[in-house]
Amino acid sequence: MILLVDSGNTRLKWRLERQKSAEVLVQGVGLLSDADPLQALCLPKGERVMSVAVSTVASEQRQHNLVAALESRFAVPVTCYWSEGERGGLINGYQQPAKMGADRWHGMYAAWQRRRQGFCCHRRGQRGNRRLRGCRRPSPRGLHTAWLANDVAQLEQRCCTYWF
Repeated sequence: MILLVDSGNTRLKWRLERQKSAEVLVQGVGLLSDADPLQALCLPKGERVMSVAVSTVASEQRQHNLVAALESRFAVPVTCYWSEGERGGLINGYQQPAKMGADRWHGMYAAWQRRRQGFCCHRRGQRGNRRLRGCRRPSPRGLHTAWLANDVAQLEQRCCTYWF
């Protein structure tokens, strides 16, 4: 089984999957401030975690603490993933690739693996118990300014449609 963890700076989401079938066995949420942020995770009888993959935007200290807790609990290597400058032909247009959120980068890479052509990445989120939806459209002036400045990150920020 593989444990997948999506870690922010204060909270995380996790799910346990069978490696070959990607069948989700159990999933949950936790707080990074807890001694065991995955305290709700109970492994099915006779099963064990074979690997842990963490997508993270957490600070270095919080990431270190999380990795230590995961390695201690499951006694397997923990691999962390974040945004990169390039992977498999997909190029991160940010001047500082680390500034792009890991969740956005991983979503884009997943879309790239399927299509290998241009696509639009939509973002949806939740605040409190209320699902928020909205569309942010670029202003012509903002686009023109970013285009003239050849600022890829600003163009990306202004051109993509996000659901929030």
